[in-house]
Amino acid sequence: IVRRPRGATSTATPAQRRLMALIGLLDASAYTLYCLGFFACGATLANLLLSGVGQVLTACLMRWVLRRRLTGGQLAGISCVGLGLAVRAAPAAWFGGGSSGSAAGGASGGVSLSPEQLVGGALVALAALLYSILVSTKQ
Repeated sequence: IVRRPRGATSTATPAQRRLMALIGLLDASAYTLYCLGFFACGATLANLLLSGVGQVLTACLMRWVLRRRLTGGQLAGISCVGLGLAVRAAPAAWFGGGSSGSAAGGASGGVSLSPEQLVGGALVALAALLYSILVSTKQ
């Protein structure tokens, strides 16, 4: 435990203390959700979702919460990321059967997600939302 030296006073106002508590709570909650989602859906999918969903949600929060204007390039980027996430989440049957596996019997890139992976993906997406809110509190 870190303690303040005797006689030292805090320079943080009550509003700053509340903001620091909120930031700490958001960060700890987001990290916990990410770890649970990482365990449920695996490293590749968890990192893909956190980076993709996090960027989209942060851009949307900047637009709607902070009233910042998005450029055409930013909107195109959000569209590409969203389309990529949708393609990754779609079942393999949507793309011509989905019965093709690798020669070694491993999973192909288009295999549909299991229920556990869906729950993990939802946890990671919720963590991305909390991280995006965390970023918007710092702006």
